Amino acid sequence: MRSINVFSGCSCVGKSTYRDKFGNLPELQGAVSVGLNEVGIRYFGKRIMTKTEKVYRNQLAREEIQRRIIVDGASQILLDMPMLTRENHQEPFVRMVEETNRYLEIIEPERAALENKTLDPSLCTVKLNVVLLYCSLNRVRDRIERRKRDANYADSILRMEGVLRMGSQFEMPEAYEPLLINTTDESEEAEKGRMSEILTFFLRGEKPSQEIVRGRMLEAQAFLDELKAEAARAGVSANTPFLASDYQR
Repeated sequence: MRSINVFSGCSCVGKSTYRDKFGNLPELQGAVSVGLNEVGIRYFGKRIMTKTEKVYRNQLAREEIQRRIIVDGASQILLDMPMLTRENHQEPFVRMVEETNRYLEIIEPERAALENKTLDPSLCTVKLNVVLLYCSLNRVRDRIERRKRDANYADSILRMEGVLRMGSQFEMPEAYEPLLINTTDESEEAEKGRMSEILTFFLRGEKPSQEIVRGRMLEAQAFLDELKAEAARAGVSANTPFLASDYQR
């Protein structure tokens, strides 16, 4: 079965870091890696995008993923995308996956007949696997400070105001059930456990027990509530315009 493996969540939780790490694993060799920021730069350059331009950037990313699967025949996609809101991000993504499956169910038998080959049923379906990453607010602050010292982020360093603006918009998903992963603990042992759990989820669709899932859901919601409370104290809301001042140039 083909799969789209998404690392989602707010800023500074590890989305792009995990996409890079999993792209180097032998189990996912050949996976197509797609980064939302890279899609944005490709179409918009390095200018700061408006809120609505970011919604359109998500559409461009969905179209690219669909093309990679249907046209290029990709079997594995690795994607980092916040998946902020239900209406503008999460539900459209699920609809894209459903549409892709409808195309594959027709195209693959047609292609097999045209080329006089045996149909491979695993090519007719694409599965959506979403990992929702989260961490403590203090860990977010630590990572922002680290970015300021990292030459790779020298041109555009996200400040706390930008993180809060994103957090004020984030909605827990209803269109799919993600694997919840807390990235606060940066120890080698914790990281090894997370990598193993995520890989098992991607390859076999397995999740931890319902008790653990419930605990993580409460933990993730508490983190999100903390982020939104901090945003409210700072006067940042989902309706606040996205400004250049959210970035340190």
